[in-house]
Amino acid sequence: MEEEMHTDVHHHPAYGYRFDVFLSFRGTDTREKFTSHLHRSLVKEGICVFLDDEKLEKGERIGPSLDKAIEGSQMFIPVFSADYASSRWCLRELVQIFQTKRVILPVFYRVDREDVREQKGTFAISFLKHEKRYSRDILAAWRKALRDVGEMPGWETENVGDLNEAARIDKIVKRVKVELNHVPYHVAEYPVGVDSQAEDIVQMLKSRDTGARIVGILGPEGIGKTTIVKAVYNRIVNFFDATSIILDIRKSTPIIQLQNQLLREITKNEKMQVANVGSGVTLIRERIKDKKVLVILDGAESRDQIKALACKKEWLHRGSRIIITSRKKELLNVENEIYKVKELDAAQSLSLFCQHVFGTEEPGEGFADISEGIASAARGIPEVIKKFSNQLINTKNMDEWEEILKEAMKMD
Repeated sequence: MEEEMHTDVHHHPAYGYRFDVFLSFRGTDTREKFTSHLHRSLVKEGICVFLDDEKLEKGERIGPSLDKAIEGSQMFIPVFSADYASSRWCLRELVQIFQTKRVILPVFYRVDREDVREQKGTFAISFLKHEKRYSRDILAAWRKALRDVGEMPGWETENVGDLNEAARIDKIVKRVKVELNHVPYHVAEYPVGVDSQAEDIVQMLKSRDTGARIVGILGPEGIGKTTIVKAVYNRIVNFFDATSIILDIRKSTPIIQLQNQLLREITKNEKMQVANVGSGVTLIRERIKDKKVLVILDGAESRDQIKALACKKEWLHRGSRIIITSRKKELLNVENEIYKVKELDAAQSLSLFCQHVFGTEEPGEGFADISEGIASAARGIPEVIKKFSNQLINTKNMDEWEEILKEAMKMD
């Protein structure tokens, strides 16, 4: 589907970045061949690329210059070759790249993905040498980075001639152009308590086996299920071949409309349309069976919605993840793991309230006690806190604050 997509890329890196793409590679293996061809193709499309031997002067390979280049890059293309792991600098780069938590598009150049992931073949030989020189902690960090990147979608090349290599480079360039135009979901103006719960869910989604997994996220209206699931999506989206996120599903939303949205996002084909619910289920099943997909259904209200969107574990490709959020526990009790969203604690509630009203994490002078009272009465529900704070943003009149406190105290 990548071949069908046409996007425009600005000729300057996104705000806050010096480079669009950082190319990480073992020079002796690929500099004069694949990497140089990929570099030229990217530059030809107006993409600003960091290539270490071009951008760093001789002798600057180690140290702050390289660190700054990594920090200043929007996405990364590590090119894994047979001799990649022999270079401690390549392994060090890879660990730093993962620390940025940005887009990584790996290329496995004439090397088996499994050798990278499991450190077999030439990678095993390289690590036998490294074990004599480096600490366990350093080796563990390198191994983890290789395992993680080996699980990511990317491209595998073989010694199949220049024509196939050119076609593969063309696909990589198109994917880069798509990613440069991808904007992460805005999570929240004040994401108090979001990061820790998003991380809990990410850990739940991880698995030692390679099978598919379905996770339910349960919580009452207004507790932040949508906010949290957007944060989860931003963290893991780049680990999948295809994704779809359907936010704020309602009872009144036609099921065919939901099916069309899922299919269009998974296939990247805006013209995709189903005739009826039954054919939609069949088509979705066909399109996801061979892909590692991430599908998020936010705010599911009925079993019919879930069934119509092909959310059956046995239909999913290995490594796929389905996330369903709902306020109804009975919808999430079919072969799913369930994460129950936590209410904000007293300190978090007050912080969120104050950020909305005062623009700081602490209450304004003379408003400490009443702010604590209103925040506490909201029972840790972010939408309730936001509702009360919106009524008080433009007033310092204590009588009006007292009225809001009375209203808050009446909540069941």
